[in-house]
Amino acid sequence: MGKLAPLLIKELKLISRRPAVLFLLLILPVFFGLVFSSYTSAIPRDTPVAIVIDGKLPPSTVKEIMAIASTFSHPYLVSDLPRALNGLQKEEYYVVIEIKSYESFTNARYVVYYDDSMTPVASVSSDLLELLQVRLGGTEIEKHPVNDHASLPEFFFPGVLLVLAMIVGFEVVSDNTLEERAALPRLRAFSSLPLNFTVRITVAILVMLLQAVLTKLIYVLTGASVGFSWGAVAVLVLSTLYLSLIGLGTVLLFRFQRHAKSFLQMLAGFLVFVSGFFYPVGFFPPSLQKLALVTPTYYSGVLLRAFMYRDVSIDLFTDYMVILLLSSLLLAVIDFALYRRIREWRAS
Repeated sequence: MGKLAPLLIKELKLISRRPAVLFLLLILPVFFGLVFSSYTSAIPRDTPVAIVIDGKLPPSTVKEIMAIASTFSHPYLVSDLPRALNGLQKEEYYVVIEIKSYESFTNARYVVYYDDSMTPVASVSSDLLELLQVRLGGTEIEKHPVNDHASLPEFFFPGVLLVLAMIVGFEVVSDNTLEERAALPRLRAFSSLPLNFTVRITVAILVMLLQAVLTKLIYVLTGASVGFSWGAVAVLVLSTLYLSLIGLGTVLLFRFQRHAKSFLQMLAGFLVFVSGFFYPVGFFPPSLQKLALVTPTYYSGVLLRAFMYRDVSIDLFTDYMVILLLSSLLLAVIDFALYRRIREWRAS
């Protein structure tokens, strides 16, 4: 034991000197514990649903309707159908229930709208209709799918592109920056480091666009139909930009230490999970739904799905595009501030 104790103390000291390792060891277990303990049911019970009531009803009746809807969803009372359908396109709601000619719960017309391009939502629509009929006493319900149906591989395509963009930003940009650590004093003396980093991020965006073209070609060759509008290209460029700025900024934050890569890898896993790249955020517990809304990657996923599979105007998503632009601008300012803080460049 006399020889073992100093070795144990040494290992603990080494860990305590590495902020990224402490983050991985202490913060992430707490996070994942909170996340997975919140899953109390395999069936989504907190999915955002819009309720549209056609006509005037007493407040007490409206309250009863919302109470019933809350037994199988998280309902939001929306004033009119066009606004609710816009929310459906923006993934603010996953189902819209329009109530017409209401006399009683079992004497009314119910029309259910859902996005058929959101494959996981479409797959549970029949279950939802059965559940509604049980809750509403067997009343007949009319079903209205919105947008063209997307197969599961097609639904995954935007998520695949964003994962590739994350690899470019978190791996390629950070790796190239770390590799230049020994040459940074010369670069700083004979050229502009901000210009060097700008060129690196520009190349990263071009590499991502090439990857997108190659991935689309593979999809086409295998018979899958995936749209690729100019709106989708703009979202992909902005997404690669802010992800590359995160990769660069993390290296600067950790002062060119290799454990910056460990942090980025764990951050990538977290973002892929919480941003709903491959599974709708509306099927998550409420706490995770709120967490997703503060990540720019969530809005990137919604925008890519919308511009690839939905007949929508870019004007509908002005607020989401502004979020991506502001995220990129904020990260650029943070990266520049981190660069200015570093005064000494040491060779490894």
